[in-house]
Amino acid sequence: MDKLQLMYRLGLLLDRNILSFYRNTYKGVVGQVQQQTLSDLYEYHSMRPQDVADRLNIPKQHASKILTRLVELGYVFGSPAPDDKRSRIYSLTAEGKTLVEKHIEESNQHFQRLIRGLSADEQSALNQAMSTIVSLLERMG
Repeated sequence: MDKLQLMYRLGLLLDRNILSFYRNTYKGVVGQVQQQTLSDLYEYHSMRPQDVADRLNIPKQHASKILTRLVELGYVFGSPAPDDKRSRIYSLTAEGKTLVEKHIEESNQHFQRLIRGLSADEQSALNQAMSTIVSLLERMG
């Protein structure tokens, strides 16, 4: 399998076995783009509407609507940007952080169930492979 096919296959397997479960834990709470925004805010701590738009590859106006809805739900709050009072920076509320952490925990429990069928050596190899992939992908930007 060449590297492009391997990358495609890795993406499919990660989505099927890990990511789709995580996304599904939010069903009935928020939609997929709202869930992605919450996850990004959890990772980056604060973002401007333009940052959200860039991450989701959507217009800034749509990102602003997503953030406004998350503020209405009590998961996010906005404050004036320190360098430009006309701009706003958004962060998770305590409730929003708790929500994301709850879904991360549910996803982690699902992953633990998935790997139970692997031997200790296979689990160790998977952990090492994931660490390597994460490290390399972070270096790629």
